[in-house]
Amino acid sequence: MRLKKKVNPLDYFPLNVGSTWSYNSLYQTADKSTIEVKEKDKIKVKSLITERVSYIKINDDGVLAVIEGTVRKTVEYGSDVKEEDTRRFAADNNGKEEYIKYLFVYGNRIYELSDEDLDKTNYRPTSSAMHSIAGERMPYLFFPLTLGVRWADKKMEERDMEAGRLFHLGIGPAPNPGMYYKIVEGRAEIIVPAGKFEDVWVIFYRTAGGPSIKWFKEGVGILKEYNIHSGTYWEHEKVLIDYKLNAK
Repeated sequence: MRLKKKVNPLDYFPLNVGSTWSYNSLYQTADKSTIEVKEKDKIKVKSLITERVSYIKINDDGVLAVIEGTVRKTVEYGSDVKEEDTRRFAADNNGKEEYIKYLFVYGNRIYELSDEDLDKTNYRPTSSAMHSIAGERMPYLFFPLTLGVRWADKKMEERDMEAGRLFHLGIGPAPNPGMYYKIVEGRAEIIVPAGKFEDVWVIFYRTAGGPSIKWFKEGVGILKEYNIHSGTYWEHEKVLIDYKLNAK
C-alpha cells in the first residue's frame, strides 16, 4: 500500500522568524448604500501595514506563529462627508497602531487564533480552542490548495440547514444556502507593487454581506485581499508592496 506524503503547511506559507510582509491598504466607507455611493460621499483610510513573524512555538498539538504588526494611517474625506463622521475617524488620521496576531498550524491547516484562544503561560491553544479547531472552526488556509477544494464555516452551515428546515415548516424567512464557505476558484497571474506573480491561488469566501477574495502565492504568502459589502457601503483592498523571507 502506498502512503500519502504528510503535508506541512509551512512548506507553502513560509512563517519563519524574521520574515516580513508590507502592504498598502485602502478602506473606504460612506453613509450610503453600495449602489448609491459616489466619490464625494467617501471616507478613505489609507494604511501602510507591516507584519513580521517574531516567534515560533512548536507544541505537541501544532506550531504557533506569533506575528507582530504595525499600521500607519491617513484619512481623506469626500466633499459631502458629514462633520460627525470626520470626527469619528479623526483618531485614525496620521495615527500608528500596533497589534499581534496568531496563526496556528494544525495538521494540514492553518487557523487564526484570538487572545482568548491562547494560553500565554505556554503559548499553546486553550482546551476550548483545540476543541473547536478539531471540530467546527473554519481554517484560515488549507493545504495543499487545489482547484475547486472547498471548506465551510460549519456553525454557519448548520445554522442555514436549521433555517431551511424551519422554512419548510412555514417558520421564518428563506435561508441563504451556499454561503459561508471558502473555495479555491482558480489560479491567476497578478501584478502588485511587490512584483508580478504567476500561478497564484484565488480563494473566495462568500457571505450574505458580500464576497471576500484572497490571492495566495505558495512560498510567499498573501499577495492581495479584497472585499466589498453589499449593503451600507464599505470596501477594502490590501496589496503586497514588499516582502522578505527568512530561511528556516
